[in-house]
Amino acid sequence: MGYGKGAGLYFLFAIIGAYCGLLIWRLFMDLNSKTHPVRTFADLAFRLWGKPGKIIVTILHSLYLLLVVALLLLTSAQSLSQIIKNKFCFIALLVFFSVFGALVLAQIKSLKHYSKLSLISVIVIIIGCIIGMVGAVQYPPNYKAAWKQNDEPEGPVRVVASIGGQDQIIGMLNAVYSFAGALLFPEILAEMANPWDFWKGALLSQAVIFCVYIFFGIFMYSHQGQFSINPSGQSISDYKLQSACNVITILAAIIAAGMFSNISIKVLWQNIVMDIFKGPSLTSRTGRISWSGSTIVYWIIAFTVAAAIPQLSAITALAAALCALQFTYSFPALMTVTLQMHKDALIGDGEFDRKTDSCMKQDTWKQKSRWVRGFAGHWKWNVWHIILGFLAIVLAIVGVVGSIVDIVDTFNSEGAPTSFSCSSPV
Repeated sequence: MGYGKGAGLYFLFAIIGAYCGLLIWRLFMDLNSKTHPVRTFADLAFRLWGKPGKIIVTILHSLYLLLVVALLLLTSAQSLSQIIKNKFCFIALLVFFSVFGALVLAQIKSLKHYSKLSLISVIVIIIGCIIGMVGAVQYPPNYKAAWKQNDEPEGPVRVVASIGGQDQIIGMLNAVYSFAGALLFPEILAEMANPWDFWKGALLSQAVIFCVYIFFGIFMYSHQGQFSINPSGQSISDYKLQSACNVITILAAIIAAGMFSNISIKVLWQNIVMDIFKGPSLTSRTGRISWSGSTIVYWIIAFTVAAAIPQLSAITALAAALCALQFTYSFPALMTVTLQMHKDALIGDGEFDRKTDSCMKQDTWKQKSRWVRGFAGHWKWNVWHIILGFLAIVLAIVGVVGSIVDIVDTFNSEGAPTSFSCSSPV
């Protein structure tokens, strides 16, 4: 996106992302209870939009995590391919990591085992960023990888203030992807002893993410310009530093893939299999057998996506447009409007009767008067949240179209690898 537009849009996404994170926190505090606990985003959707909303959110939740797992598979295979200098068939490396995920990672059912590993992952990622910056300063870009991934011929490094067109859309969606952690906010809140303190950690983490990534992004772009690729460690031409970054990338990707696949399958199982189709619990014998089978199917689908679209930035952009934008921006805003309208519509109803366990309603949602009363109570905030929610949806539509166009253009470019190919993307 260039210096100016990139930094400006990233700052905007960070501010609005932090605001929407606080909206999720308020939704959780208003809707969570001991009788009806909120555990996932799907629970919030069910309270506000009923069963159809729960199904839509669950599908998008699982689809997003599936795309992320496919992205991590591709990242791991691409990193290992660079380490061994492309001396092994790339599709075979994807198969290796997929089998490892299905037979080893998927069998770790408790997220508690990932807590310490996640901390290690954060530390090694920061170390990887430092190694990447050292390599960018000391050595020229990896021209071969840039040619394969971005169809960029070798030449002098160029940096600009602003980039338009298709590259701008892909860059913008990759920026959105860095704030996609809002997807797991309800799960984090449900595990906290004192959820009232969540806002402190949310704002602090948002500030850290923004500062680290904005500095790292500007630094790498300043030294590598149009030859910057994803992941950034693979754009280093020195083999030793490049390999160190790739080892770190593989370690972090394996930990993240195991955790996300675990969450994705559990969300699908609890909200679709158990709640809708009344399937067996995961603690039962039938449930455990079904879990093993479903994990194999899950990793086969993730492998198929990664092998069919061996383009890291394109998959990242597609995942951000289809799902991350909704969970980070549109869903929190539109859910807040829904809850506020329900609250304000109650003002005209009678008092709660403990004997009948009900209250006398003045009107219903089939009547215009209830809609008017519900919307008018806080109409300025409602208008703002509706605009925010629909702007995110419009951006998502543009992003999906842009991602698909970018995938097609990349496949048609001269240096790009093909689907299910032995040739490495870098």
